[in-house]
This record gives sequence, structure tokens and C-alpha cells, in this order.
Amino acid sequence: MPSVRKLASDLGINLHTVNKTYNVLRDEGFVAIHRSKGAVVLGRACANQDTVDELKKVLTPFVVDAKGKNIERWLFDTIIDSIWQEAAPEKV
Repeated sequence: MPSVRKLASDLGINLHTVNKTYNVLRDEGFVAIHRSKGAVVLGRACANQDTVDELKKVLTPFVVDAKGKNIERWLFDTIIDSIWQEAAPEKV
């Protein structure tokens, strides 16, 4: 996505308005904001950062345990994919 300054200039609006809009889009999971890359549109809405952080806390012990048992990454990914596929389908 264009930078905040560029989009504000192109649209002729205040850059704070664009910045606030980008932050709302980030909070709702539509874009990811990186210092080096700027705003990047995500494929679809995803969980907010708090949800991602919570999920990392839950998954970390499982990943550490798998690594401790010498489970290879490809096998771990296969297991996760299998669980993902067996889970209830997404609501669209």
C-alpha cells in the first residue's frame, strides 16, 4: 500500500486521517504494518495482534516439546495441517 504521506497527498486529505485509517485496518486484520515494508494488505481478515500473541503462548510449549523429541519441522507442519483440515470448517 502507499505510504501514509503519499496516500494523503494523492487524496488531498490530512495524513493523520490516513494514519488512523491504516491503524483501524491493522486492528481489524486487513493489513499488517511493518516499519521497513510499510502497510501490506493481508489475503483476508485475520486475528488481531492480541489473539496472535495469545496463540503463540499456547503453542510455544507444544513446539518446544516437539523440538525436544526431535520431531522434524516438515512432520510438525504435516501434523498441524492435518489438525487444521479436521477442524470445523470456517464460517464465511
